[in-house]
Amino acid sequence: MRVADFGLARALAEASWTEPVGALVGTARYAAPEQGGAFPVDGRADLYALAVVLVEATTGEVPIVGDSPIGTLAARTVRGILAPPELGALGAVIERAGRPDRADRYPDAATMAAALADVATRLPEPAPLPLPGLGDAVEDPDPTRSGVPTTARTGESEAMEEGVYAIPVRPAPVRTWRAVPYVVGAALVAAIVIAAVLLFAGGAGPGVAAPTLVGQTEKLAISKAGDAGVLVQVASRQRADDPPGVIIAQDPAPGTFVGRGGQIDVVLSLGPPPVPVPSVVGRAVTDAQAILTQAGFQVKVSQQYDNTIPKGVVISMSPAGATKAPPESTVTVVVSEGPAPIPIP
Repeated sequence: MRVADFGLARALAEASWTEPVGALVGTARYAAPEQGGAFPVDGRADLYALAVVLVEATTGEVPIVGDSPIGTLAARTVRGILAPPELGALGAVIERAGRPDRADRYPDAATMAAALADVATRLPEPAPLPLPGLGDAVEDPDPTRSGVPTTARTGESEAMEEGVYAIPVRPAPVRTWRAVPYVVGAALVAAIVIAAVLLFAGGAGPGVAAPTLVGQTEKLAISKAGDAGVLVQVASRQRADDPPGVIIAQDPAPGTFVGRGGQIDVVLSLGPPPVPVPSVVGRAVTDAQAILTQAGFQVKVSQQYDNTIPKGVVISMSPAGATKAPPESTVTVVVSEGPAPIPIP
């Protein structure tokens, strides 16, 4: 590998900015959107920068770049980084690390490293990577050194007088780098993971992200968690405004990484607390329906003959008045149809 300087320092200097004393100094092309405002900057800005570098390493272009450093930062506050198709399964990790709102990114480097490690296990085997300089051309073992004028070993004095100079010719080195394309190709995925771990000193971390189970029924939550490789355990049941049997909380929270085969504790709703049922016995059916509806109940009306209760008046109700029932539950009222008809002789 050869490293040459073609004005990279000047190019980076043109893309950088200096903030007031005590603030950060950085390069706009790799900066997170919060670095351009009066917001505190933490390690999540480094996660954003890593996402930019990975996209640039894949496509050769820095994502979301404006006409100026300020324009670049302004553009990054309104849209997130879109991973190129070449990144495959890594795209989801890159896009989460490159979201405009830092609260939507990974909470720390260890969590992102764990996500990268999990994706790396599911990526296909890399193909051989061709490298420049491994063709049929003879490689110069010392490209920075020109031929040194030397005199011939025989007739040294005559050669000096005639101005004859001999440039030593080195034999072509034996090419022993046939495994290099394979090694480099195989190391690409590992390099991403190692870079995140070493750069941010993150640990091995958990394996999978906890799915979102809040709002799901217990049955659906168990199925969804099973697809993600984790288990569901009902920790408790509590009264809540949600319908009975719906998950209202989970631990760990959605997006938090847990080990494969790990457990997510959930809290199930018992439904809202019961409320008093107003008594409507002896009232007209229209009034009874209005009273129960206003109290938050559904009303079901059934008819029954009664020789003593006038037609259209509530005879009984279930559940009974002055008891308690869950809001929006159904109250059945029995309404009199008057005396039963009798046969005419």
